[in-house]
This record gives sequence, structure tokens and C-alpha cells, in this order.
Amino acid sequence: MSEVFECEIQARLRDVNLGGHVDNVEAIRILDEARILFLRFADLGTGAGRPGLLGGVPDGVAELV
Repeated sequence: MSEVFECEIQARLRDVNLGGHVDNVEAIRILDEARILFLRFADLGTGAGRPGLLGGVPDGVAELV
């Protein structure tokens, strides 16, 4: 791949458990949040006038599940 999509995700208090480690469930949640940001904002060259795979959906649609 020649291009990289970067995003910043704010760390939350719940991301770290009492042992000071990131819980597996929270790690997956962070990856899922990054995936949603990618789908919304990555410049994929679709030509739809808006970035991301969700650029071609109507304005009232925010996410696809």
C-alpha cells in the first residue's frame, strides 16, 4: 500500500484496567473506532465528492452496520 490513513483517538479512563494494562475488549473497541473513522473520512478516490466509503450514501445516513 502506498498510502496510510492516520487518525487520533482520545484515550479514555476505561481503556486501562486496574493493573495499568489495556483490556483486550478495549483494544478491539479502539480498532473498531479507527475503522469507522476510516470509512467516514479516508480519501479513497471514489469521486463521490465526499471522502470514505460512506461518501456515496444519502446525507441522512451516518453509518452502516
